[in-house]
Amino acid sequence: MRRRASQTYITNDVAKDLQLRPSPSRNLDMYTFGSETPITIKATEHLVGLCCKDNTKPTLRVQAIPLLTKQMKWTIATNLTSTTTLSTKSSKPGILIGMDYFWDLIFSNDFYITTIENGLRILHTRIGDIIADNAFRYDRKIYLSLCRHTYTTTANPTRHSELLKLVEKFWNNESIGIMDDPNESEDDKCLQDFYDSVIYKKDERRYSVKLPFKVSPSELPSNKDIAFSRFLSNVRMLQKNPEYLKKYHAIFTEQLQRKIIEEVDEKAHSGQCHYLAHHGVITESKKHTKIRCVFDGSAKKKGFASLNEVLYKGPNLLPDLLGILLRARTTPILITSDIEKAFLMVELQNESRDFTRFFWLKDPAQGTTKTNVSIYRFRRVPFGLISSPFLLAATIHYHLTTTNTPLSTNILRNTYVDNVFYGASSFEDGKNFYISSKKVFDDAGMNLRDYSSNSRELNSYINEKEGNKVDEYVKILGIGWNIITDELDIKLPIYIADDSIWTKRKVLQKVASIYDPFGWISPTTLIGKIFLQKLWMNNLSWDQALPDHLNEEWITIISSWRIPIVKRPRHLLSEKTADTRYEIHVFTDASQDAYAAVSYLVETQGCHRNGSSLLVAKSRLSSKKPKTTIPKLELMALTIGAKLIQYLRNQLDLPIDKEFIWCDSRVALDWTRTHKELPAFVRNRVRTIKAAAPNATFLHVPGLANPADVASRGCTINSLLENQVWWTGPQFLLQEESS
Repeated sequence: MRRRASQTYITNDVAKDLQLRPSPSRNLDMYTFGSETPITIKATEHLVGLCCKDNTKPTLRVQAIPLLTKQMKWTIATNLTSTTTLSTKSSKPGILIGMDYFWDLIFSNDFYITTIENGLRILHTRIGDIIADNAFRYDRKIYLSLCRHTYTTTANPTRHSELLKLVEKFWNNESIGIMDDPNESEDDKCLQDFYDSVIYKKDERRYSVKLPFKVSPSELPSNKDIAFSRFLSNVRMLQKNPEYLKKYHAIFTEQLQRKIIEEVDEKAHSGQCHYLAHHGVITESKKHTKIRCVFDGSAKKKGFASLNEVLYKGPNLLPDLLGILLRARTTPILITSDIEKAFLMVELQNESRDFTRFFWLKDPAQGTTKTNVSIYRFRRVPFGLISSPFLLAATIHYHLTTTNTPLSTNILRNTYVDNVFYGASSFEDGKNFYISSKKVFDDAGMNLRDYSSNSRELNSYINEKEGNKVDEYVKILGIGWNIITDELDIKLPIYIADDSIWTKRKVLQKVASIYDPFGWISPTTLIGKIFLQKLWMNNLSWDQALPDHLNEEWITIISSWRIPIVKRPRHLLSEKTADTRYEIHVFTDASQDAYAAVSYLVETQGCHRNGSSLLVAKSRLSSKKPKTTIPKLELMALTIGAKLIQYLRNQLDLPIDKEFIWCDSRVALDWTRTHKELPAFVRNRVRTIKAAAPNATFLHVPGLANPADVASRGCTINSLLENQVWWTGPQFLLQEESS
């Protein structure tokens, strides 16, 4: 298994031995390590079924090629325990499992890790036990050896989807702004197919798209029995509360009237089709109850693929989320808005509609009698398909690039799914944006609505036009924004003392629930992450009660989160003049627990330095096995710092005059300056640093004046709020550069 491979491969010999039915061959461009040009080989596509330890039988879509690699040594064992004696065997791998299936096969309902005496680890996964070295981390290449199936009496139940989402969220938030972008050839094909098939109906002002099938839809079963069974269960659930059933039915009534769905005559449409299951999601609040309909594109018949499995997910066309948030802090007036029912505003071409059929009642009062059940299908893109986000983003992208005006370019850079942001310099600028943006999206058959801004004058104007009142508190990409005080806020989870038992799963849920894309409170959340790392080091199962000493330590940590909301001004800058320029200063530091980088924006006007503000902070946990020396950790912190400068340079629409990287390790700084031959570990990171920040000035800062110190060691929220150096940087940033 290889975590860096984007697709899954099989050798032609193994495919032949398994008697797999091939698809027509196609050319596959493959980039080898260190190469700028691809090699082209013939590949055929196959479906391979696996029998997993949890009795599931997933189907893998694989590319068959002549050879994966030369003979390799594999670590093997016939019976795995903590004192297992291991041996090696040489053979050529027959299947290479890539990132398209990697995590689905790693996590199981009893996933856990055991450390054995020689420093290796046993990963108890969905496909059996795997021996891994200490490189099993999210930020390094992973080479794993699949071992013989063994069964263990140690149970660790966990819901696969919940656990996977939490772990992904935990590490993805760590990586915003400092990870490389993937580049997938499959995505290029999907995007090209979209551009070749998208249609704009000028008379209807509507875009029409096709579902992006990976393979022929003929391989897809109808799923009629599953969809009908789920339909009956859904109706029974809703019938328990007639008000819910009434509201659910009203959704389809409205969609039928607005031509979002249409009724199907089975006799007139008897070709290839697929039925979707759906269910209601109910959200209750003090004021009202909301119910929405969710379609399940992943429902499937045993032994067959689901609709989501035969559709391309599509490339991610969204601009960087943190980049949008950063730009939102650099403008005096911020305007937010969203597209009404965005997914349902994109039309499905006729050839794709029959793959979105579903069952519903003609009259909810008459029950599920045969004559009261109708078949419908979508005329628009339904939410719930794996390709729906791509189809929406690609349509908006296509529309705005085709429009090709300064405004549409700005909107494209600052639209995330259905949320549109704009930075206005004045009331008139904001008013013009409101008028123009309404028309831009109206031309695509979409309604831009729910405008909010921190300008009272602009809000009054929009209220008059829209006929509704602007909320005083809104969310911008998950961050709370009070438009009256013009403050953003980050929330910490509230701890309520009770008799509940803390487990590794519950600790992960609390730590992963903190949404802090700027890293403003990263020194405080770092303490929770260090504790979580300690739980992994202790080999605790997911639902095992924490030992008393660890339980007390965790309660001390979470009890210190006494300030549930941290507020900061949204707008960073003073009024711009012709000579206003900006500098980026990044401070880095490392400890045995973590290494970190903290960035500040310094505003200058001529010789005067107006102010300095915290932009983004990033920290990473240090590896415990094997331990890395402090100078090397300092160099890794410098690497994060250089990547952070590169990221900020690309995301901020500001004239950046100078870039500085500050570090309190003279050894690490000397490595970046020397012309001597360096060890491979050091040499590779120095190369990365210089490539990411070629124009940066590297300077030494005393440890006591380094704001990154607290980001690498952690502190309580009270200490952090009182730490002025953390929020504005060292005082010397406001002194003349010569001093």
